[in-house]
Amino acid sequence: MMESLKTLSLLKDQRLSVRRHPDSTIRRQSHLLRLSLAHANSYIPFYRKIWSEAGVVLSTINSINDLKRLPIITADQFRAATQRGETLATSVEAGEGQRFSTGGSTGIPLEVRRGSVEARLWRTAGLSMQLEHGFSWSDTTVQFDVAPHQPHPLQKLGIAPSIWIDPKLPIEVQMDLLLQAKPSVIHGHVTVLRAMAKALIDRSCQLHNPLTIFSVAELLDKDSRDTIRAGFGVDPTDVYGMTEVGFIAWQCEVHQQMHVNAELVIVEILGEDGPAQPGELGRVVVTDLRGRTMPAIRYDTGDLARASEPCVCGRSLPSIGPLEGRARQAIVRPDGSTITPLGIMNHLSSSLRTGEYCLQRISEHQFLLRITSQGLFPGKNAHEICQELEDWLGGCEVKAEIVTGFPKGLKTHSVVDLRNSLSPLPDNEGCMSTAEKQ
Repeated sequence: MMESLKTLSLLKDQRLSVRRHPDSTIRRQSHLLRLSLAHANSYIPFYRKIWSEAGVVLSTINSINDLKRLPIITADQFRAATQRGETLATSVEAGEGQRFSTGGSTGIPLEVRRGSVEARLWRTAGLSMQLEHGFSWSDTTVQFDVAPHQPHPLQKLGIAPSIWIDPKLPIEVQMDLLLQAKPSVIHGHVTVLRAMAKALIDRSCQLHNPLTIFSVAELLDKDSRDTIRAGFGVDPTDVYGMTEVGFIAWQCEVHQQMHVNAELVIVEILGEDGPAQPGELGRVVVTDLRGRTMPAIRYDTGDLARASEPCVCGRSLPSIGPLEGRARQAIVRPDGSTITPLGIMNHLSSSLRTGEYCLQRISEHQFLLRITSQGLFPGKNAHEICQELEDWLGGCEVKAEIVTGFPKGLKTHSVVDLRNSLSPLPDNEGCMSTAEKQ
């Protein structure tokens, strides 16, 4: 019962933050920032060291507007410090807290530690997001995930029940479990939701009045959005989260900008010369306001997004644009403009089916477009697509290769950069061209 009361108290704070006046949000975040910095300086050797080397005087950082005085931390820095044991709070007892591993899309997976208070905070962030989309405590949620999480005590009483479906099961079994559950809310990777949507369409099955579909862990491109909407009957809601800090931002019913969970994080969109202007592309830098076990402070996520004006929905939370992919996978045209992975995927959405192609960058000006026989939309030609891509990318060479298929996984990598050995390859390795097969 005490656990439930703590959760409800935190949930109340997060629900209030959604419509808090922007000035009040700044004051609240500034207060939380001061607490976070004081804790990190006292208990996290990594931050104490780098701040000292950078000449940071914490007493001068009183507002979120002072964040620029702190050095930005890269993923490589954070990973190296973690391996040295410098990012874990010295106040944490050996073996205390839960252990999670990042996906390793930037190279080597990072093990993240999370305390019970942090786990509760991030759980309530997910609940708050669902409640903003009309969720009620009697609604059933389906989670497409490999292993079920520990149920909340309230769920053991039949409140907000969750049903877990392993996406590695045969698609027919997954679909039967989904139809039996009659969920109001569905969570899943974009790749998993897209596959289920196709199965529902192919079998002419209709879900029982789903309320919201939350897509996580991948870029939500136009083709995937259209397919999920057609299969489930609901426009998917994009969610941005990281193992390091939990839920960062989410789309509302307008399905345009993403609302930042201001009670948990500060998000900066930084361009070449400082904060990006609305509509401008920039790197996503996150500061964890509530983490105490292994906080990420001014952490360069490696992701790209656009700075955003406030959403027309009326919520006062800070807003950012949808995630557009990894900065290291973006392409800079000869004229200096940047094409993001999401931009490429949306550009190809009228010609190729997502999950049935992979654009691989071989060298600075050479690309290989690998396509399955099912990847081309009717009337489309691989050679013509390559020619059009060459012009659009700015004079690059693009060759096509027809493959028999790609290994099935929980994520789809539609754009990869093979110049960097840290690029994600598992879902693209092992695909066999028709020439190789013969």
